[in-house]
Amino acid sequence: MSVRLTNPLSAVVWLAFFLPAAAWSGWLDRAFGAGVFLLGCSVLVSKASPWEARKPSMLAVKFFFLLELLVLFSSLYAAAFKGAQFSARSWFDLARWVVLGTFAVHLIRHYDSRVRVAMDWAMVAALYAALFLPAVDPHGYAALLSLCWLLFFSRLRLRFAHAATALVVVFFSDALAAWSAALFVLGAALAVGAYRLLSRRRHRRALALSLGLYVLLLGGAAAGSRWKPGADAGVADVAAPRSLRLISRSPVLGWGPAELDGVPATENQFVLWLLQGGILGTAVIALGILVAGYRVLSAAHADVVHLAGAAVFLAAVAMMLAAGPYLENCKLFLLTAFFMAGMREASR
Repeated sequence: MSVRLTNPLSAVVWLAFFLPAAAWSGWLDRAFGAGVFLLGCSVLVSKASPWEARKPSMLAVKFFFLLELLVLFSSLYAAAFKGAQFSARSWFDLARWVVLGTFAVHLIRHYDSRVRVAMDWAMVAALYAALFLPAVDPHGYAALLSLCWLLFFSRLRLRFAHAATALVVVFFSDALAAWSAALFVLGAALAVGAYRLLSRRRHRRALALSLGLYVLLLGGAAAGSRWKPGADAGVADVAAPRSLRLISRSPVLGWGPAELDGVPATENQFVLWLLQGGILGTAVIALGILVAGYRVLSAAHADVVHLAGAAVFLAAVAMMLAAGPYLENCKLFLLTAFFMAGMREASR
């Protein structure tokens, strides 16, 4: 007799959607990351890897190992030559790429249909919970990713009703960037729907007309961004002068996770990558993003809806990262990875 155990990634999905990551000054999020790391290590040691996942998982190992080496070198350089100071939180963040890399390899090797089902239901439950408990998704990041998934990839019967709920959650979140990106996603979904309708009727200008519609919808989205309460106050500023000065002092290697006074907590993700890893580390991260994005897009190339959804998803994430360091949060990094794995699986 054999016993088939539930894939533990299903539990991770539920925790990632509902965990109040900001609790205890972010230490709950770090504890969650440490727990996921230990789970990933135990599964990778005890369970064989599917043969088709070995090549991409080895690529992920090399990528995250290189990033970990770079951040260690950046930290040593900043401490030795720039007088950087490191707190307990900074030392914990030194192991960040090891934690995230272990999770990425675990996800690549063991994402399956049960995890996808868990993701669908955890996503829906989190959307409706966020209507009454904004702390579940205060910045609308998870709701934005859910909106993209529901419009382009989901197989749920009530996916459009859930998508409307996601729009409401994003509208009442505290991030203008999430609302702008949501309108961008919605416009793309309407344009793709128009293209499919015209194509079925064999209209010769289906692509041109749908692109023209999308341009008009983008204009409407730009105007609609002002509907959001507090839109004027939510406009993201350019990089703070203090951040730019620090980057100029160590442009190649950065500062690692050192304590940097005067750097705003809302600094965008791209500037933060430059601060921590310099040009060298940021270039490696950019290369990893390009490879991951290419893999998702190439898997979806045979289906116009999935291809458009993958492209819009990547663009929406980029818009959010330009407004804040969302991927510094373990919970949001894991959610982004889960959605990307689901898109790749759905397009096979």
